Amino acid sequence: MKPHHSPSPPKSRVHLNPRKHAQRGIILPTVIFVILLSLAAGAILELAMSSYRLSKRNEIRARARVIAESELEVFYYKFRESLIMGNATSATDLPTQFAALGSAYVWDNSATPVTEGTPYLQIYKDSDVLDTTNLERDDWIVRRSIITSGSLVGTIPDTHKTGTFSFLTVRILVEPGPSSPFYGKVSVKVGRRMGYATASLFQYNVFFQGDMEFAPGGNTLIEGDIAANGSIYMGASGGGTLTVSGYTSYLSGGVFNSTLAVAASADGTTPAIPAVTTYRKPGTLMPGTLSTPVTADTTTLSAPVFTTSESAQVSAMTEAENLLGGQDAAAIATRNPELFGALDGVTGEPTDAALNNVYRALIAPPPSALATALSSSTDTQSSEYPATTNLSATADDDSIAALRAYNRAGLIITVDGTGALASIKDGDGTSYLADISPAVTASTLFDQREGKSVAITNIDVGALKTALETAVPGFNGLLYVLLANSSETSPAAVRLSNAAITPGVNTTSQTASGFTVATNGGLYVKGDYNTTTTDGTSAITNTYTGKINPTLLMADSITVLSSAWDDANSTELGTASTSTSNISARVAASGQTTINSAILTGNTSADSVLEGDAAATASGGGQNLIRYMENWNGNSVTMRGSLGRLFDSRHFTSTFQQPGNAYRVPGLRTFAFNTGLKTDHVPGQPLITYYSRGDFFNW
Repeated sequence: MKPHHSPSPPKSRVHLNPRKHAQRGIILPTVIFVILLSLAAGAILELAMSSYRLSKRNEIRARARVIAESELEVFYYKFRESLIMGNATSATDLPTQFAALGSAYVWDNSATPVTEGTPYLQIYKDSDVLDTTNLERDDWIVRRSIITSGSLVGTIPDTHKTGTFSFLTVRILVEPGPSSPFYGKVSVKVGRRMGYATASLFQYNVFFQGDMEFAPGGNTLIEGDIAANGSIYMGASGGGTLTVSGYTSYLSGGVFNSTLAVAASADGTTPAIPAVTTYRKPGTLMPGTLSTPVTADTTTLSAPVFTTSESAQVSAMTEAENLLGGQDAAAIATRNPELFGALDGVTGEPTDAALNNVYRALIAPPPSALATALSSSTDTQSSEYPATTNLSATADDDSIAALRAYNRAGLIITVDGTGALASIKDGDGTSYLADISPAVTASTLFDQREGKSVAITNIDVGALKTALETAVPGFNGLLYVLLANSSETSPAAVRLSNAAITPGVNTTSQTASGFTVATNGGLYVKGDYNTTTTDGTSAITNTYTGKINPTLLMADSITVLSSAWDDANSTELGTASTSTSNISARVAASGQTTINSAILTGNTSADSVLEGDAAATASGGGQNLIRYMENWNGNSVTMRGSLGRLFDSRHFTSTFQQPGNAYRVPGLRTFAFNTGLKTDHVPGQPLITYYSRGDFFNW
């Protein structure tokens, strides 16, 4: 019998929860995924932060670059202004000029800028902490340097002008300041190699803004170059000769001694005029008549004599000469109608009168100065500004302010609206009334051409020279006389006398630093002017030794009087009579009267009926740009320097009177060019300027 075996207990079984099993299977991948996601998120965040930092760095760098480029532009503007104002004559003067402007204008004279400064422009400088509401006003550090390369004197390319070329390298470093998280981490370094050339305005023997007319009676010599921003009409009258020895240039589009064909008017009142040769401007007043216009007349004048030939000496200029120190007269007039006159109501362009006022601004006082001299906020006679202009509240134009003789003067004599001597001050306002006033007196004379009595401020130049050397040793050579009593209805003028030796001449050291007289009124010069050279010899003839002092006369009109002039004789008749008894009392001194100076002045333009003027008038021509009031009785006048016509006169506006009772022509008028004026520094002279921003570079 088989033994009985109890059945074995069943094996135990583990029963797993399938859901829990699934969860356990997911956790590990999830953890891994989360870790990877975290790593990815961190990487993305890091990338985002890096991108943000890069973006912010680029933004800061872009701002820094804008600041750096604005620094270059401000420098360029200041650099031009400094040269136009005459505060610097070459690039080597610029570091000192900028340093004098204050800490914000610090420049290093080195290859690498070192000294910390702040931006020029206010928008880029604020505080020592980051301004979160205006991110343009962060904290910035600017370093600047100028390296000059000296200067060269030579002929300016494509011209006959002699000028000075200067070169300089400007470097700018801009970086964020301590308040920025990028302090010490971002910088922008840029620069430009700038260049410029300056040339004296006095490159020509005779030059005109506008059409030029030259029809002298008697013999006339022009011994240097001639230029006109318009047409030129030249011929000799009265049996004399007009001899031209230099180059003669007129503006392309104009003519030289000829006319442009004129079509007949639609209503038939004006006949057609063919192009012909004529030595007078067509449609202006015929000489010796009161109302007959010039048409195709060629018989009253003889052709000028050219020392080589007309074809060799006469040519057209492709562009106008800039006679306003490199400034744009139209742009200045357009933005300043309150200063120079309203724009044309139809075209919106500046009128001829407004453009004329821009050129004449070289001799006009700034509005605030005239307001002070008149004790009035308006110019009621419109002698300088529109009667509607508030002189006290109207700011001057920066470009014109830089050119005004008043603003550049080292000494200013002010005659108020009543004709009284009000003040004599330097440019800083220091009074020299007690020192200088003994050289200044007042009188009147009757101007036969104007037909008016003229208030005169007399200046004894010899006495002025002594007073300046004693009391004003730092005088810069430019004297301005503000005649607030001068206007078209009541003209006033300065008269210079005893002026054979002018301020700036030192016969002991044999040096000449120059002397300029400028006024908004008229100017009379009595006797020889600036005829004693640095070694004490006389420069009456061409055989003089020593250097002629570089001088300049600037005025609304300029009249030469011989040393024999007597004011009492000017009032003999008191009116512009046709009688000859008046002129018989005004006989010029015998011999030669010599004026050695550059001259900038105005005249009355010729009116042409062919150009729409109501009546024909004559300007008097370039030969009467220097006016006369005596019977020169065959005696001669020599002008040695440079003669420029820039504008129409506003105070001395009477039209030209034929020689007769007004004056009798000199037997010989010589216009000789002082070539030294091309390179000599004449105080306050306008410059012909050429600027170049040059190549931009990173360093």
